[in-house]
Amino acid sequence: MGAQVTNSGNLERIARFEKRTAAVETLKGRFKDLINAYRDRYGQDCFRDDNAFLDAFYGLAMRDKLFPHLGRALERKLGKPLGNIEAQYEEALLSQAMHLTVNGDVQLNLLEYYWMEGNAIDQQLRDDQEPDVSVLEGILSFLERHLDAPALENPDAMAPTLANSPKLEAARRARRRFAAYLAQQGSIESVLHPYNVTFGHNCFESDAKFVRELYLLAKERKILPVLRVILEHRLGRECDDFESQYEGLLVAKTMGRIMETEVKLDISDYIWFDMNAAHEQIRRDEDPDFARINAILGFLDEVKGHEALVPFWSKLPVAPLAPSGDVVPRGLFGEALASPLAAELGGEARRDASTLVKVFDIIIHHPKIRDCSRSLFRDGHYASAILEAFKVIDNLVREKSGESELNGRALMAKVFHKDNPKLRVNELATPSDRDEHEGLLLLLMGAMVGIRNPKAHDNIVQVDPIRALQYLAFADLLARRVEESSKI
Repeated sequence: MGAQVTNSGNLERIARFEKRTAAVETLKGRFKDLINAYRDRYGQDCFRDDNAFLDAFYGLAMRDKLFPHLGRALERKLGKPLGNIEAQYEEALLSQAMHLTVNGDVQLNLLEYYWMEGNAIDQQLRDDQEPDVSVLEGILSFLERHLDAPALENPDAMAPTLANSPKLEAARRARRRFAAYLAQQGSIESVLHPYNVTFGHNCFESDAKFVRELYLLAKERKILPVLRVILEHRLGRECDDFESQYEGLLVAKTMGRIMETEVKLDISDYIWFDMNAAHEQIRRDEDPDFARINAILGFLDEVKGHEALVPFWSKLPVAPLAPSGDVVPRGLFGEALASPLAAELGGEARRDASTLVKVFDIIIHHPKIRDCSRSLFRDGHYASAILEAFKVIDNLVREKSGESELNGRALMAKVFHKDNPKLRVNELATPSDRDEHEGLLLLLMGAMVGIRNPKAHDNIVQVDPIRALQYLAFADLLARRVEESSKI
């Protein structure tokens, strides 16, 4: 009889588990359907990267008292009191608008709270407890009410009427300023790229004779004082001998000597120095000043067809001078415009966001790489997209290996150590196996040192979408190789 009672108790537990699980799965199904409806209506990344949407969403959440539900989910996960979740959410909105890493416990992405609650509920089911679904039901009710909300249809106009604070106002200013910053990047590319086509890549630095002629034109058109001001701003002090240093560099370049100096020959360096300064202005809640950059761009646009520069035209096919005196390249890649993909990316299409995102979708397949970088790439934040992609690789290695104390180069060196690895990419049974494993180790270490770290610690401006796609494709490959590795 004892065995029968025990077995009956177990069967009852199974029955309870199945009944509760069925109810929870129904709730989760409703949640997933609703999230998909939001994504179809407002975009795939609305809960993650659409700052204007998140701003309006925050206002609705404040008005309808959603944050107590989100706070409960987060506190249950953290196992500690959270404090003022609304204030922390505002801080996260401001950080994201300024393209800074969002620190703290609060998540902007509503899906994070769904996953937190889902994990907590799953544990309750395994512990034979009645699941607490009140948080999920609260979030569901909120989402169902606001799927067609006017505030989400037109967030830029409606968000300030829902919620306002100094941090939210700063976030809105940052978004407007970064939009101007991205437009300025487009202007820079439209001027610099024809130089690369017409005079060859790295023409501003590698061809000493070309650089000398451009310098003389810059001196004649009084652009040197603009370059000097930019350099002084970067150095934080005056540079009285700017012209003599520049000319000294020209002499050294002509004679094939290396000369270390703070002055740069490459005129495009000064553009990016000042773009970095504009970036910092935005983060200080100031309007970015593009006057110096526009003076340089105006100069370059004006002299690109000057007779002094005509002898330096590259061998790429170039049409005769247009009536205005401008150099008109036949195609963005010259003779390289051969493949259908290159043709599609030619001319203005190369800078068209929809075309670039199509290419992204073709070549980037790893779900976490796509999730973290697609919207950043789409919006032209190329350096941030690259950084986030390589951070994913770091996190994948830590999660799969269980090595949580290290990161970056040190993490890769330990986890994929050629003699004592924690993860392996093959059976390590033959010399070829070991060579492949060591090769991946070196690629991962190099990616952390040469790509992730510079993007994380330096204010790098990346404006070339093709180069960004190349970096992201490399990250996608590394992420897949890490996923394919096995733990020892």
